[in-house]
Amino acid sequence: MDAAEFKEIVIIMFQYSVIVKGIERKLGDMGHKVTTITDHLEDRVRDMAAHTDLFLFYLPSDILSDKAKKRTLHMICETVEDQEGNLILLGDQKDYDDLSGELSVIRGHLWLDRPIDMKLLEELCAVGGISGDEDAVRRYITGKIDGFCEYEINPLGCIIAHKKG
Repeated sequence: MDAAEFKEIVIIMFQYSVIVKGIERKLGDMGHKVTTITDHLEDRVRDMAAHTDLFLFYLPSDILSDKAKKRTLHMICETVEDQEGNLILLGDQKDYDDLSGELSVIRGHLWLDRPIDMKLLEELCAVGGISGDEDAVRRYITGKIDGFCEYEINPLGCIIAHKKG
């Protein structure tokens, strides 16, 4: 990876997590500029969206039972979409179905299950895909999921994947 491919990455979380510190360190070791935010999330994401290549939102295990956190998640997803930014949601697989049924806005963003597959996260961060030109990221993801599930690409370029079972 050359210097032109290094990214500005913002990790969003409601409270400090040792796991996120490991992700932050690993991405920093790859040469990315990583910022972690834990307060005033909506305002800070809005302010940072123009110069951030990728947002990673580490969702807490209590996200389903906390209405304020779900509201914040919804607002951040919308803000990143409005700014044509890139967002990866990191959460428990068991929460995805419930959250995506309740907050359809999350379906337009990549979801990675916990525990985090660091190799996959590294690969995703290394794929070139500036806001508005995410074809390389789309090709990477569809290459990974092809044969494992059915998927379609909507008019906005979002990958909508369905796995039966």
